Amino acid sequence: CLIHVVDEALQIFGGYGYISETAIEHYFRDAWAIGVELGTEEEQKDAIAERIIASASKAGLDNR
Repeated sequence: CLIHVVDEALQIFGGYGYISETAIEHYFRDAWAIGVELGTEEEQKDAIAERIIASASKAGLDNR
């Protein structure tokens, strides 16, 4: 989702968004790196679901 927000900013600012001195270019580079590190959006959703299920199980809420 972060990449989508930064991509929209790049669209709004046009060519200025790609200049390395602008904050937008840095945000885009950082967002891309974070996305690569965390995996696809689907993988991120799966990881979040697994953590929620594990937390519920630890709290004894898995029998409902």
